[in-house]
Order: sequence, then C-alpha cells, then structure tokens
Amino acid sequence: MIKVLMVDDEKMVRKGIISIMNWEKFNMIVVGEASNGRSALEFLRINPVDLIITDLTMPGLSGLDFIEKLRKEYPTIYIVISTIHQEFDIIQKALQYDILDYITKSQIESNNTDEILGRISSRIKLKKSQNVNTLFGGKENFNNNIIIYSPTDFDSSQIEQLGFNLKTPIRQLDVKLILLQKCSSKHLTRFLSNKILAFQIICDYDIEISTLLKTINTYINKNLFYSYNDFKKIYTCNINKLINTNTEPNDHEIKKVIEQMKYLTWVYSEVAFEKNKKDILNLYLTKEEMKKFIYSLFITWSVYINFDMATYYERLSSLNFWYEYELFLNEIRNHIRKNIHLEDSKETTVNLIDDAISYIHINYNNDISLNDILDIVHMSKSYFSKVFKQVTNKTFTCYLKELRIEKAKKMLINTDENIYFIGQKVGYNNEKYFRKIFKEVTGMQPKKYRNLNNQND
Repeated sequence: MIKVLMVDDEKMVRKGIISIMNWEKFNMIVVGEASNGRSALEFLRINPVDLIITDLTMPGLSGLDFIEKLRKEYPTIYIVISTIHQEFDIIQKALQYDILDYITKSQIESNNTDEILGRISSRIKLKKSQNVNTLFGGKENFNNNIIIYSPTDFDSSQIEQLGFNLKTPIRQLDVKLILLQKCSSKHLTRFLSNKILAFQIICDYDIEISTLLKTINTYINKNLFYSYNDFKKIYTCNINKLINTNTEPNDHEIKKVIEQMKYLTWVYSEVAFEKNKKDILNLYLTKEEMKKFIYSLFITWSVYINFDMATYYERLSSLNFWYEYELFLNEIRNHIRKNIHLEDSKETTVNLIDDAISYIHINYNNDISLNDILDIVHMSKSYFSKVFKQVTNKTFTCYLKELRIEKAKKMLINTDENIYFIGQKVGYNNEKYFRKIFKEVTGMQPKKYRNLNNQND
C-alpha cells in the first residue's frame, strides 16, 4: 500500500480531502495528517510515508520551505501539491523540487477524485519503473550506435518486436531510450513513426553510460526540442560537441518577456503575437525550462479569466517540441479571446484595463473607488464598467470585494489579529460592514471561519 500523509493548515479542507477520496481503490492509505510543515516533519521521523499531499501557503514553515526540507531529508518521497487558484504565483517555484503532480481544491469539490488518484498512481508507477532501471557501469564506445527515443515509455512487447524485426541486439537504457547495435539507418527508417525517433551517435571516445544518458537528455530537451519536424525521423547527436556545451538561461531576458506578455496586446495583435513568439524562441530554453516559463505566463493571465489550471498543466506535460508550444500558445490566445469577448480590442483599451487591475491589486487595502480607477484610465463610467466585466467576468465592486475577502481569509488563519484590525488591513474601516461582507462572500462570520480552520487535531 502507498502510505499517504495529508498536510494542510485548514482542518476542514484536510478532513474533506481524506474523507471523499477512494484511497483503497488505488492501493493507498492515509496514515497521518498534519496542519503545518513542522508537524509533518516530526511525523515523518517516526512514521514511514510514500506520498505527501501538501498545501503551499501555511503558517510557520512555509510550503516551499517544507518541500525543500523534504527533498533534502526524504528524497524518495513523492510530493503532490494541493492548492487554490489564488496561490499559482508560487507553484512555479515548487516545480524545481520534482513535484509529482498538483491538484486544485476546486477539482476535488467537482468530484474528480478517481481521476486525480488514478493520475497520481500512474505517475508513481512510472517513477518506480524509472528507478529500477539499472545503469550499466564502466566506459564504452557508442560511436555510430543508434539510440531509439519515444516521448512515452517503451513496453517489453515493443522492444521484443523491434529486436525481432531489425535482427539486432537491443539494450534498454531507460524507459524512453533503447540502444541498437549493428543497425543501418536505412533499414531502421520504416519502423519509426508517431514521434518514435532515432539518434545516430557521434562520439570519439569511450564514455560511461550515465554520461551518455545525461547528454542524450540534454540533446532531447534542447537541440531536438527546437529542431524536430514531422518529416525527419533520424537525427545526428554529436556527443563531442554537446558534452562541452552548458548554457544557462538569462533570468533578466526571461523576466523581460514575461513582463511584456503580461499585457493582452498579443491576444489582439498579430504583430505583437509574432514578436513575442520570436522573443520566447530567442531565450533558447530547454523543454523543462519552457514548461516553467509558460506556466509563469499562465499565472499572469489567470487574473483575467478562470483557467482550469490543472487541465493546462496536464497539457503542458504532454508537449515535447517547440512547434507544439507554438500551437499551444495560439490555443491559449483563442481561449482568452473566447472568454473575454472584448468588443473594443484596441491596444490602448486592453492596456488600460491591465493598468486598472494592477492598481486594484496594489491598493485593495485602501479606500479606493470606481472614480479613482476612472481617473487612471480616463474612460467614462459606463464604458469602463462594460469593458472591465468583459475582461474579468466580474463588476469592479465584485472584483474588489472578492479580492479583499480572500486576503482576509488568509489573515484569519495565519495570524492572531482581531477582526477589526483585519478588516482595516483589507480596506474595511467599519467592522460591522466588514463582517457583513465576509458573511456574504463565505457564508459565515469571520470568527467562525477562523475557529473552523484553526481547530486542533
């Protein structure tokens, strides 16, 4: 059985996830729960755990710090993030810690529990299969050998059939790579299809298989990532050149491109869209870096529409080459257009709405009004209200109210400040009015919300 530890500072959420998931169906069992990272680490010191499902924003030891400690102290534990929409600004930072998957709490509420656990179970099986593949020791000469690659893993029947058809010795290197010896490229071509590719290895010296695999993966994630096309099935992989090439992404340039794509001009302007794609291409990121980069853009765009982030994350995981990312960006662009229905798509209008949203997020805790926004965007009240709702699917008043209450909920859980102080901190100087709005949005009074989420185990 896969032993699961649930970590979340909101007790209702923690208990809810534990109770509605069909753990036994997927050979899992919940062996414990913790309300923060420190408690989880204490639990791990005396209890064996295979899988941890954890929130990212918790009091005390933050979710990211907790995950970092997990990776250092318990590197074999599988980690799944459980999150809400407003926390996506820090998920990208968690990706560097080899996260198995993440689930949104809205997914759980939608009763997609079997689909969620099935996906997690499949990924654990894949990880295990990767770990049991033993690398061959010693140095060998792989010059002019051919390595077959598939974006998905090879099963044993595929390998046996390929060896039988090609009449050549086959050696599995990992779940996605197999080595062919004494095989001509011409003879091989007819067996390559559906993105199953071959690499002709060029190497002037003997190398260890671990070094070969590392270099091949570099080639797949960068060189092949950009050069792949549907008509070419056999590529030349020059180990001599690759092994001495190590270029790091330029953080300044990455931030610059993210900043320019924050505005929706590229959604409505073909010129801007093509320029942005060119700028992304010039970053020359690896496949994994590209995934994180595009995910960062999702975070920026999510302020305009309610993306199903889990679905898009799944889509990202399936992309293997740059041309697929280009198509995906176009898909996202069409999705934004479809959801916003912006009648006036002039660049100035789009940018002004962006400015208004940024202003609200910076000044939500002040006494701001619609007139303050109108002074910034220089639009009439009726025109701004229409366009703002087209972009956000909410009125200005509703948008500001929901943002303030989300901030208040976090303060109620993570601090001991009194209700009056929290109301002031999120822009409500009248405590009675703050309580009224809080109940209107959440269905309960602030004190009850705090008590329900801060109960001891």
